[in-house]
Amino acid sequence: MFGSLAALVVAGAAGWYSLDTETRGLLLTIPTNRDLLFWSVPQRDAAFRALDRLSVLAKWRVVPAGGTLTAILVGAAIRDGHIRSMDDKVSDYIPDMKGSAYDDVSIRQLLTMTSGVRWNENYADPNS
Repeated sequence: MFGSLAALVVAGAAGWYSLDTETRGLLLTIPTNRDLLFWSVPQRDAAFRALDRLSVLAKWRVVPAGGTLTAILVGAAIRDGHIRSMDDKVSDYIPDMKGSAYDDVSIRQLLTMTSGVRWNENYADPNS
């Protein structure tokens, strides 16, 4: 019994030290929340490097590679008739924005970051 336990401990230790530093760091701090904005700093440090290999870590989706930027996509949406005007309200297209600070913000203001909406970039605050 003791021999089997000792062999298991030795095999586990050998397996642990055979892993690279990044993998060991990830295993030590593995996030339990898939919303990466609210991970602790050690979780971010360990997991960001593995996001492309371990899709179970965070919510994600594939976006085809290209040189297109958000403003360019909005321009294409206007050209294709999906958006009427840069002066339309964001809440006309994203109903969840109705009643929020962004309810009366135009697409133009959102793209140029001139909405005047107060915000903070505190990733530990789910209401930021």
